[in-house]
Amino acid sequence: MKLTFENLYLLNNKEKVKIIDFNKSITNFNLCYHSGYYVRKNIIDRVYFCLSAKDLIFSNSLKLLTENKNRNLLSKEIIENFKEIGFIPSPYTIFENIYSLPYYSGMKINKNIFEIKDFSQTKILLF
Repeated sequence: MKLTFENLYLLNNKEKVKIIDFNKSITNFNLCYHSGYYVRKNIIDRVYFCLSAKDLIFSNSLKLLTENKNRNLLSKEIIENFKEIGFIPSPYTIFENIYSLPYYSGMKINKNIFEIKDFSQTKILLF
C-alpha cells in the first residue's frame, strides 16, 4: 500500500500535532526498526491512520481518529465482507478511509509517500 500526502499529523489525547520529523514522532508507538521500516511486532498495540484531504493522520486510538472531523462513516463494503468471513482483515477497519497497520508489517515515509510492507514469514511444511 502506498499513499501520497502533503501534511503529516499525530493525534495525541484529542490534540492534532503536525509531525515535522517522522522518525522522532514514531516513538509514540511500540514499533521496531527493520530494513528501513518501522515494524509492528506487538499484536496488542495498534497503529491507526487515515488519509483526509491530503493529510495523513496517525493515532494509537481508533476512537480518536473517528472523532477527528467526524470521520465515523461505516464502510458498507467492509461490513459485507465481515458478514461473509466473520472478521475484518488488516489493514481495514469498519470505518471508511481509516486503516490499521497489520501485524508484522512495516511502514516508512519518504518524500511525502507513505508505504507499508509485509514482513510476515510464510513457512511451507512439506509432507
